[in-house]
Amino acid sequence: MPSFAVILEDDPSRIAAMRPVIAELLPSIELLVFDNAPDAIAFLNVYGAQTVLISLDHDLGPSRTRDDQIFDPGDGRDVTSFLSRCAPCCPIIVHSANYEMAYIMVEMLRESGWAAGIVTPHSQLALGWITAEWRAEIEWLIGNGRIKASLQ
Repeated sequence: MPSFAVILEDDPSRIAAMRPVIAELLPSIELLVFDNAPDAIAFLNVYGAQTVLISLDHDLGPSRTRDDQIFDPGDGRDVTSFLSRCAPCCPIIVHSANYEMAYIMVEMLRESGWAAGIVTPHSQLALGWITAEWRAEIEWLIGNGRIKASLQ
């Protein structure tokens, strides 16, 4: 049975920087990246129990066209609200430059029993936080058994 890491992120440069970190630290885990809350929620609703790590951004950009319809991508708080009604299954990292919403998301998750941490980017332009702080948070989760070693 496969295990998953789920990232909610709409910025292609962030996604490109996150992929190799997950590939190196969790080589046997399948990475899924969603750029919108509804698709992430639909996946987690079915495969949440097989998910070993979730990383959530808050801001996901404006509405866009999808299947010739206006599509609202939602935001990380939508996923957080969904998860707060689910049994905790894995650690969550909230990674967002929207500091106020990031802290609200983390508190919602913790109040629901989830192990949740926060990594806030130093700059919207620089991606060094991904290979430094975000990576370090994942390494800490692995080292402290929050991400099961048997799944790596």
